[in-house]
Amino acid sequence: MKIYTYYQDVGFSQESELNLIKIWKQSWSNQGYEPVVLTQSNVENHHFYNEFCYKINNIHEQIMSKSIGKYGLACFVRWLAYANLKEQERFYVSDYDVINKNYPVIHPVNQLHFMDGHCPCIASGNSKLFMKLCKMFIKVSQSNISFIRSHIKEPHYHDQEFLLYNYPELSSVHIKEFIMTRSRPTIGCFNLYDENDPDSKIFHIAHSNANQLKKKYPDKTSKYKNDTEIRLAAAKDLL
Repeated sequence: MKIYTYYQDVGFSQESELNLIKIWKQSWSNQGYEPVVLTQSNVENHHFYNEFCYKINNIHEQIMSKSIGKYGLACFVRWLAYANLKEQERFYVSDYDVINKNYPVIHPVNQLHFMDGHCPCIASGNSKLFMKLCKMFIKVSQSNISFIRSHIKEPHYHDQEFLLYNYPELSSVHIKEFIMTRSRPTIGCFNLYDENDPDSKIFHIAHSNANQLKKKYPDKTSKYKNDTEIRLAAAKDLL
């Protein structure tokens, strides 16, 4: 069973990010998966790539009155990279800070499945479903621009905000091919110093986790140079 992630240099510490990717690969390999890292070179040849990037930026400008950043655009582009695989069989995709501690090989469901609510850190589907998602990013966002613009609280409109603000339409119109679940404690957030639920199998070590740890344990986290080092320490602890 394959699981893919997407990496693009968007200005973070390249060395630290690549070290985190190594841990991601090891954690999923340990549980019997075949982890594969995709990059920008895996998507730039897609016939829809340039138009997709243009329209995503245009939507962001209409909602936020500013262009989308490198990181935000990469959040959308990764789904087109998964579509470009042309895989008919279903597979998993995740952020490379989603670490597998004890999640054995389980065949994905038939639908496009977001497995941690509106957080797009882990999902499953096939290339056809991910292509449909890319088209939904544009079509659904364009139809809801006025609503999103008046309700959005975040300083940007990325794929997570797409799922958050458009979920009613996604769950009703696209219910046959789209599902969103949040399975706690199977997929949990990792706290380096507190005891985690023993039933948690997958951990998302997000940037927000590092911020929480710094506030809660300043004496313990001060030895790390940056947030990525904190996240790396947490990831290594899970192996």
